[in-house]
Amino acid sequence: MLRSTLFKISSVLFLLFATSAQAWEYSLDDFSTTDWSTSSGWGTCNAYSSSRPCISNGSYFSVDSGDVVFSYTYANIYDVVDVSDMSYSYDSGKTYYISFDAMVGPRNDEQGNKTEYLSVTVYYRKSDSSTIGSESFYQNINNTSMETFEFALNDTMLSNSSLDNLQILISGRDNGYWNGNYGMVLANGSVQLTDYDPTAVQASPPPAPTAIYSSGITAAQSTKRSSKLSDTAAHGMEAHVNITGGSNTVDIDQHDASHYLELTIIGNSNTVDIDQDDPAGVGTHFGDVVIDGNSNTLDLLQTGSGNKTAFIGIDGNSNTVDVIQKDSGQHYLQLDLIGDGHNANIIQEGSGNHEATIELENGGGAWDFDLNQKGTTGKEYSLPHSMSDGSTTSGTCYVAAGCSLTVIQDD
Repeated sequence: MLRSTLFKISSVLFLLFATSAQAWEYSLDDFSTTDWSTSSGWGTCNAYSSSRPCISNGSYFSVDSGDVVFSYTYANIYDVVDVSDMSYSYDSGKTYYISFDAMVGPRNDEQGNKTEYLSVTVYYRKSDSSTIGSESFYQNINNTSMETFEFALNDTMLSNSSLDNLQILISGRDNGYWNGNYGMVLANGSVQLTDYDPTAVQASPPPAPTAIYSSGITAAQSTKRSSKLSDTAAHGMEAHVNITGGSNTVDIDQHDASHYLELTIIGNSNTVDIDQDDPAGVGTHFGDVVIDGNSNTLDLLQTGSGNKTAFIGIDGNSNTVDVIQKDSGQHYLQLDLIGDGHNANIIQEGSGNHEATIELENGGGAWDFDLNQKGTTGKEYSLPHSMSDGSTTSGTCYVAAGCSLTVIQDD
């Protein structure tokens, strides 16, 4: 189970969100004489006499500031990483890598386009500094711009219960043996430990999915709505309800077929319970609910294996919304929750096809929002999200004490 929870967020809410595909990665410290050590001591980048690795200050040829430039010797740089600092938990189903960005040294075109010689050694150690084991990797570097290189780490040593820290040694010897810092250039801050192949993610990512629904009615939504009306009318399970007033208790039950419900409420302190259920599991459920008022409570349950779609728009303060869309798959929820002090709890259960487009906004009283999308796979959730029709969903919170957002995607 992966959970992302935000508390005490003022101004605009920026969502930090994890999915079941979330990768683990740990970035080592930027290169500095305090974080990284060398076997021979740090030198000053020099084109004539240096035999030690150096950290560029940005004035050494075209080497970026902070990058490490090696010399003609095997002198290495090294760092020690505590496992406890990495939030690392071994997963036997994954392959773990060490990676970094590297290129040939400066003035290679004047030195016969030489190839640099890279070596990496990783020591797996216990808390008493004894060694569980080690492994070394080698690579020729001849690319003239930064490229990412990766090596798969040893599963047996990574999974050792006594593993306490990793010592990582890197050398980038100048294979032309020119006196001075002409060896491999290692990009500052590029050394990472990951549970995915970093070279495989260098390709352009696929385009973000375009949401079918938006906070305003679109042509696609109108088509879907008309289709549902026709479908539910054919089954005789269609309801249109308009309520004006306050303190009403409304129970709507639609069972044993496909259903369409259109409900509008204008007023305060109303309690609404909607149940759309088909025990046979073949019907479709469609609910379009609009509430304009304060302190209203809405419970919507859609169950069965057919399509379950709900459009809910609420404008007012201190409203409570509970939505459950149960098995099996084909879920969609659009929720527009505008006003102060709302509480929303959403559950979309298996199997897959979960989709939710949410707009949360307040102007003075915090909202509390929980979304739980359960197995198997599927799962789409957008907040914020730019729509194809130009509208957006957003999550804004203008309360100093903050708003609460919890999202769980679980298989």
